[in-house]
Amino acid sequence: VVVILYLSRVGESFELRTQDYRFQLRGERKVSPVIQIVFMGDESTKVLGKWPWRRRYHAALIHALSQYGPRAIAYDVLFTEPASDFPEDDRFLAKATKQAGNVYYPFFFTMKEEKEMKGETGPQVNIEEFALNYQIRKEDYFLPASEATLPIIELAANMKGTGFVNVMPDMDGTTRRVPLVMEYQGRLYPSLSLKLVSDYLGVEKNNIRVIPGRYVELKGSRLGNIKIPVDREGQMLVNYPGDIRSLWTSDFVQVLQSYKQAEIGKEAIIKLSNFEDKIVLVGLTATGSSDLRAIPFAPTYPQVGVLASTISSILNQDFLIPVSRRKNVLFLFALAMVMGISISRMRPLRGALFAFSLLISYLFLASYSFSQKSLCLTVVYPGTLIFFSYLSTIIYKYATEEKEKKRIK
Repeated sequence: VVVILYLSRVGESFELRTQDYRFQLRGERKVSPVIQIVFMGDESTKVLGKWPWRRRYHAALIHALSQYGPRAIAYDVLFTEPASDFPEDDRFLAKATKQAGNVYYPFFFTMKEEKEMKGETGPQVNIEEFALNYQIRKEDYFLPASEATLPIIELAANMKGTGFVNVMPDMDGTTRRVPLVMEYQGRLYPSLSLKLVSDYLGVEKNNIRVIPGRYVELKGSRLGNIKIPVDREGQMLVNYPGDIRSLWTSDFVQVLQSYKQAEIGKEAIIKLSNFEDKIVLVGLTATGSSDLRAIPFAPTYPQVGVLASTISSILNQDFLIPVSRRKNVLFLFALAMVMGISISRMRPLRGALFAFSLLISYLFLASYSFSQKSLCLTVVYPGTLIFFSYLSTIIYKYATEEKEKKRIK
């Protein structure tokens, strides 16, 4: 019965919550020093006004950052429509992007279900130059997209690279996994995080190998071959290092102010040399912005933090490893056999102590495996199995013994 519940995903929301508790018990992890975040938060909105800001401000930020040698400047903001109020700002931003030569802008996929539900019939966008060299097979089950919304032409023509920034929350609305690849028009496309990491590690797209249900491999990187565990949809479990405070962050306005101060020989507010040879992510963190989502560590977490955590997990090669469904099913059957054989030979009190001890031991094992080995064992289903195995065995023994007593009497 428990195996049927597991395969039909009944109670999965409880299982997901136990994973969140394991994150909180584990505590914070070390973040890759390669990542720097420039956040557009409440302090910046007080100076520059409500979002969206004029794009000349973004051009100024890119110019300032590029003077200090970052490896990549990546926006977690969609620039998919021309500036309506100040059209000349698009030209400034495109010029700054071209001069920097290392700027990435994301694009967004519309899912097939969303398009069918909304009844949209937008034009098809040709983005094949960004696709991976992977031949889609009939048995593949990647997340399918029906439409791609790219950056405006001026930016797309001058950016170094791009990738999608779609994120699929779990059934309870918490973001625990992110797709590294998605299917569109029969081709496979990388996420912005995968594109940034592969470029940083010097991996050409011909050397990005996708094995559905197992891993995405970065072959011949500067850190050696890296295998990123994914599910059959190409999604990776994010090993979050902690809340947003665990990431290296700087304020948008402070970066601009520091650059001006450095130009006139004054002491800067922040040390801009920290951006040298780094992957700099620029994203929204302002209160009330649509880029906030729930993660295991916090109910509201900026999308740029999800992007940073994904990149950090890959660079640190600190992956969460889910146990396959087949192995979980075999384990549940084995556990049921152990419980059935053991409890049937014990008195009720000893059986209860055995079941309780087994449950506590397994919970400790699951917590230890998560924090020390990054292995995600299921908790709810084995726990349910231990409880009901004990209960059903005791009820069965009681019923058969009473029947035997009556027969003897």
